[in-house]
Amino acid sequence: MTKDELTVQTGSLDAADAFQAALDSVQVIGGQASVDPADAAVVDAVWATVRAELVARYSGGNRTLLPDAVLPQTVTVDNSYGIRTSGADGSITVGLGLPQNVPLMHIIMTHEALHSFDFAGGLYPVGTAIEGAASLTEHGAGWDILRASAPPAELPFWILSAVAGDARRYGISDGTLAVIQTDCPAGTDSAVIATDAAAAWGMQGGALAEVPVRSHFGTQFLSYLAGQYAYQDVVAWFDEQIEPGVDNGIDPFDLSSCGMTNPGRTQAEVDALRVCLGL
Repeated sequence: MTKDELTVQTGSLDAADAFQAALDSVQVIGGQASVDPADAAVVDAVWATVRAELVARYSGGNRTLLPDAVLPQTVTVDNSYGIRTSGADGSITVGLGLPQNVPLMHIIMTHEALHSFDFAGGLYPVGTAIEGAASLTEHGAGWDILRASAPPAELPFWILSAVAGDARRYGISDGTLAVIQTDCPAGTDSAVIATDAAAAWGMQGGALAEVPVRSHFGTQFLSYLAGQYAYQDVVAWFDEQIEPGVDNGIDPFDLSSCGMTNPGRTQAEVDALRVCLGL
C-alpha cells in the first residue's frame, strides 16, 4: 500500500506521516567527511552481535572449524566505500564513506562473515562457493540475525528498510539482464532500459545513478544472485541426502565449518557431513 492509498483508506495524512516518520527514524550512519567515532561504535556493536550469533549457531556437533576460533574479534572501520573482506587473512573492513543502513548492515556483515571464515580458515572457495554461498548465507542466517537484533517495536521498519536496500541488488541485476537481452533498435537508449528495469524494483532518486554503469560493465550483482540459487541447490541436495523429507536447515556455514566449501556431492561427503553436524 502506498502513502496515498493509506491516506485514502484512513481519510487523513496522519497515518501516512506517522509511518514515514517511523521509517525515517531507522538508523543510518556514515556519509561524512571523516568517520564519526559514534558511527564506528555502532559498527563494532553490529559486528559483535553478528559474530556472537554465528558462534552460537555453528558450534555444535563435531565441526572441523569453529567460528569463535576463526572469525576476527573486531573489524576495521574507515572512510572508504563499501564493506569488504580480505582474501589474504579474512579481515573485514567497513567503509563509511557512503551512508550505511544499520539494519541492512547486519545482513551484509553476515555475508562478509562467511567470506572471512572461508579465507581465514584456509578453505579457498571457488565458483559459486564464493559469492553464491555468501549471498545464500545473508538471506538465511543474515535475516535471522536482523530479526533477532531489532527492537520489537521497530522490527517492521527494520525489515522494510533492509528490503529496500536489498532491492538495489535485484534492480541492478534486472537492469543488467535488460541490457543483455536488448538489441537496441533505433532510438532506444540502453541506459534508459536499464534504469527503468531497476526502478521497477523500487530504486529511485540518487540510487538510480549507478544503474547505467553497473548494467553495462560487468555482471557483479547478477553473478551474486545466480550463484546464490546454484549453491542453494547444493545445500538442498545435502539436506535431502542426510535425512530425506526432513529439513535440517543445513546452510553454507554448516558446509564450511565441516571443511566442505567446494563439495562434490558424493556419498562419502554426505556421511562425513552427518557426523560433523552430529545428525
